[in-house]
Amino acid sequence: MNRLLTFNALNNQVYELALSPGVETIALIPANELLFKQMNYEWLCGLSPSSFEIDGDDFDRMLEYEAVDVIDVRELDELPFVHEFNHQKIPLKQIENAAAGMKSDSVIVFCQSGKRSKQAATILSGIFGPAKKVYSLKGGIENWKKQHPA
Repeated sequence: MNRLLTFNALNNQVYELALSPGVETIALIPANELLFKQMNYEWLCGLSPSSFEIDGDDFDRMLEYEAVDVIDVRELDELPFVHEFNHQKIPLKQIENAAAGMKSDSVIVFCQSGKRSKQAATILSGIFGPAKKVYSLKGGIENWKKQHPA
């Protein structure tokens, strides 16, 4: 247990490494098989841009219960217009320069379909690092509006 066996097929060498978890990672180790299977590794490891994405339900919850900066990264004249919640309009090409004005600990970006907002989330995460949580609205505002008919 807690060992890693590696085999180098180029030279037929076998290595056995002893592994031990660091103090800060012990809490992340699942207690049983069921918890192991339920872990969200994209979120835990932050491996892909999709780890920034939140669905419409999470978006609604965050709007209601958390202090967040909500940013529309579409161009200023793009439709549909959004009147259902407070937000700022900062086109994607200006997002880096506007980052200093984002004061909340959490930032949610959205666009038409979710593609540009993932780019914006990646840019902002690079700027803020662990200082702020950055999210992209999955499926964009079109998908959110389908879930919230007027």
